[in-house]
Amino acid sequence: MRGLGASFRWAARGIVHSWVTGRNFRLQCLAGYLALVLARVLAVSRGEFAVLILFVCAVLAAEAFNTALERAVDLAGRRPDPLARTAKDAAAGAVLILALGSVAYAATVFAPALPALPGRWAQLWHTRQPEAVAYLLGLALLAAVTAGVRGRR
Repeated sequence: MRGLGASFRWAARGIVHSWVTGRNFRLQCLAGYLALVLARVLAVSRGEFAVLILFVCAVLAAEAFNTALERAVDLAGRRPDPLARTAKDAAAGAVLILALGSVAYAATVFAPALPALPGRWAQLWHTRQPEAVAYLLGLALLAAVTAGVRGRR
């Protein structure tokens, strides 16, 4: 039996693999970060923020499962197979369904508050400038890393 620490290391290795090899995983990380920052700036309710966190985590987990399934299918059969293609397509479709649901939820949360965004950002900038700068630096760093990492297939 392995220790809990080893389990966490293996899980972290899987997340890193998803990041390094998965362009979609990196883009979903960027989109999730943007959604959470936007929610913070627009001061959505705690409940809405909690649901956004769940959606971001669910989409990232689904993408990691999709990556795992794709690798397992590739390992199981070295030749192209219609059933393997169907399995991969269905897993990718599941991620897309979850991502679209996330976008729909975010739209319902953000749409009423978007007209207030310039004022809310200005207020954040003037009252909590370090927090605003941290959001911008985080966005720039995540965007640069997302664009700079080349996936391997």
